[in-house]
Amino acid sequence: MTESPTSHTNPFEQFFRDMLRSELPSILNTVLNEKSPKNSAPASKAKLAVPADEAAELISVSRTTLDRLTKRGLIHPVKATRNPIFAVSELQRFLDETTQPIEL
Repeated sequence: MTESPTSHTNPFEQFFRDMLRSELPSILNTVLNEKSPKNSAPASKAKLAVPADEAAELISVSRTTLDRLTKRGLIHPVKATRNPIFAVSELQRFLDETTQPIEL
């Protein structure tokens, strides 16, 4: 007469094995999501506009330079709020229009 392999296991061990089997997919998804690059945010969580400090950081300039670019009319903030915010598409437009090839 043969017994099942689980008949000799400790009840606690069997409980933890069962829990691991049921929770392993969830644990793996969590670990994989934590290891994924932070720059590839899902479209639903991607920001459409950012405050001035973050906008300056995005285009790698100081806040003062961003203010100067705004006064010169090169970058246009959204004025719907009390403090200006900058559309990410506007920052991308500015970079695209002002990018020049490097001459060697």
